[in-house]
Amino acid sequence: KFLEPVICDPKNRKIMYQMNNAIGSFLRTKGGLSLTGFEFNEERELKKLLQVTLNVSHAEGKVALNIPALNPARDIIASPGTRTVVWNIIIATCDMENISGNSYTTKLLMNYSDGLLEPQEIALPLEVPAGNLTIIAAGLNYSRTADKSGIVEESWWKTGKIVECFIKEL
Repeated sequence: KFLEPVICDPKNRKIMYQMNNAIGSFLRTKGGLSLTGFEFNEERELKKLLQVTLNVSHAEGKVALNIPALNPARDIIASPGTRTVVWNIIIATCDMENISGNSYTTKLLMNYSDGLLEPQEIALPLEVPAGNLTIIAAGLNYSRTADKSGIVEESWWKTGKIVECFIKEL
């Protein structure tokens, strides 16, 4: 549920089954298998639509998603008629023993234009408790207006992936 904004079709049983299996494997191996890079839309993978690499920083207990400098028109493949790229950015934590958790979601609107944008650090102000599974995910959606009111609703174009996953040491 926490990751719904980056999942192309939350009712798609195949992708949900794959994600549940991947999380289960990650937990069984105590982080030995990586969830980083898990894609939520097999037909439109974020790694193919976004030509830059996202990363996560952990400084002084704070978590942030880092978007490097990019030229939206060159570095993002978007649906026809796109004027704005809508970034969905999520951090979610889950206490696997009590099956409880918390999440923080933010959106970033980026003009889909030709021009270099400065790097951006998106703070994710959520406490990351020790021992909890933590997932940072990012996804893109597209708007045909200057804001998010004209979002393209076709799940074909909605894309997202897990940028990082970890269990904070006790």
